[in-house]
Amino acid sequence: IPLLRAVRDSGITLYDYELIKDSNGKRLVAFGKYAGYSGMINALNGLGDRLLTRGIRTPFVNVPLTQYYQNLKHLKSSIQSIGKAIKNQGVPPLIFTFVGTGNVSQGAQEIFKLLPHEWIENVKDIKEQDLKHDRVYGLIVKPQDYLHKLGSEGLFDYSEYLEKPELYESKFHEWIAPYSSVIINGIYWESKFPRLLTKAQMKEIQANRESRLLSIADISCDLEGSIEFMNKASTIDDPFYYYDAINDAYSTVDSDGYGSVQIMSIDNLPSQLPEDSSVHFGNQL
Repeated sequence: IPLLRAVRDSGITLYDYELIKDSNGKRLVAFGKYAGYSGMINALNGLGDRLLTRGIRTPFVNVPLTQYYQNLKHLKSSIQSIGKAIKNQGVPPLIFTFVGTGNVSQGAQEIFKLLPHEWIENVKDIKEQDLKHDRVYGLIVKPQDYLHKLGSEGLFDYSEYLEKPELYESKFHEWIAPYSSVIINGIYWESKFPRLLTKAQMKEIQANRESRLLSIADISCDLEGSIEFMNKASTIDDPFYYYDAINDAYSTVDSDGYGSVQIMSIDNLPSQLPEDSSVHFGNQL
């Protein structure tokens, strides 16, 4: 608000480029894909550290944070090299769950596809012994995959959900999260919608010792929004923090890799790829 007052008082004309839309309401100038690129790289970096804390060394320890790549071309080439290392060295069974299908999710998936990978339909049907070590696994989640209509047999009507979201509840914590290693959150959320994950639901997940969940890359970064316990935007200099739902406690240190979930919630992710993001944005404008 002080910034807006200063703009007004100085007689400055302010253009919010990200609100430029076509006749159908689709945004024409946006950074979403670049947020997805950066968020996915950071997620891989954090995952490498997280697994190392558990005594598991993987090729992901060689993935730096996004800002250390020269540009997007360099980034993609490097991730392809990581993919070759995964083929040769192997990794533990890892399932990446992409929540949403928009630009953010598409950008993150583009990076994921540079790795040897396999898409899965239903995480609940996957058993540990079925997963191979020379690839990573991906799951794309849509609203109908985790939203349940109250008092029904699970029927989902998207139009009804948008109009009356109070009729629905999220079953993400039961149906998907415990089976996911890394959650990439890229959904649009407003307070009228049910949360993807609440504190209480995360407590249930952490109490389940069979849960796979290690990390959440909340690229949407809606504070205390779709992910209730994501309570601050992390920074490029300090990208990760940890949430212990059992004790409702936060930490900046991953002490042992257990009993907490890693959170990455940088809210200016395209800044980690400044030249590519700027050229992309300028071309769209």
